[in-house]
Amino acid sequence: MCISGPNTTNFTVEASDDIFMDILSVCIWTLTTLLILFLNSMCLILLHKVKGFSEATIVFLKSMTIGDLILGLCFYLPTVGVFLNDRRWPYGNICCYIQAWVIRTVLPLSGASVLLVTIDRYIAIVYPMQYETWLSLRRARIITCSVWTIANFYGLLTSILANWMQCFSQHYLICTIGEFNHSKAVITLIVIGVGTFLVITVMYIRILLIAQKHASQIAKHRPSVTSMASATDVPSPSPNRKSFTTVFIITMTLLIGWLPSVILGLINVETPSIPLVIATQIPLASVSWLNVIVYYTRNQAFQEAAQELHLQLIQYCKGCCKQ
Repeated sequence: MCISGPNTTNFTVEASDDIFMDILSVCIWTLTTLLILFLNSMCLILLHKVKGFSEATIVFLKSMTIGDLILGLCFYLPTVGVFLNDRRWPYGNICCYIQAWVIRTVLPLSGASVLLVTIDRYIAIVYPMQYETWLSLRRARIITCSVWTIANFYGLLTSILANWMQCFSQHYLICTIGEFNHSKAVITLIVIGVGTFLVITVMYIRILLIAQKHASQIAKHRPSVTSMASATDVPSPSPNRKSFTTVFIITMTLLIGWLPSVILGLINVETPSIPLVIATQIPLASVSWLNVIVYYTRNQAFQEAAQELHLQLIQYCKGCCKQ
């Protein structure tokens, strides 16, 4: 394993003079990782119980959830150990390569999975009559498997080109395939972060406009089937507030999560400080659990499935206590 950056004669980074920063980093990363693992594990369980979702939507949501779980286990959880070990990599070469592989493949997959879920909802709203034909269960599985295959093939190709070498970045405290390349990292962040954000924003704006159009049509035709007295009480057409709120939450989640890393890449900071690294990596990691919160709070089916699971757990615990 190589060490990218200064002092490459050993596997250590410079000793931290700020113990408080290390303790704070451990606390922040531990909390973030626990949220990712717990919420995504619960989400995966609820996806087996939730009703009212199409089979294609379930496939895409499972892909997103599994990807976030892998990121939590193989990317974010080891970071806690790095700060506990004086900012050195404590897990050996194999684990370093696993983290590097996950960063190279699953991190882009996380953004791609969010994009797939958005496209699924876009087609369901804009083309409801063609939805079952265009996104059948079989096609959803093929699309998901294809995306995962392409991502892992990309990881395999870059590993071959790097002669299967993994490096630990002293500045970003992560493992990478080959030596850390700042330019490639910037391009990847821009393509994944900004590209995904723009595509999702355009699609949700289109959905919002369609919702406004439908609301206007309903308000326009309602007086024709009611009395004149009730017609005077018909409210003027207004934007679909829930659609707008959902758009705002999803787009802001992506923006807050990815934008700090994109900005850090664009300003070309070769040796960022530890607080700056944390300030960019934590929002990026938080996207993995904020997605669960967004879809739970905005979807009645998820809430009902969670309540059902909660009741089942209570009944199970009562049964165990009686025994």
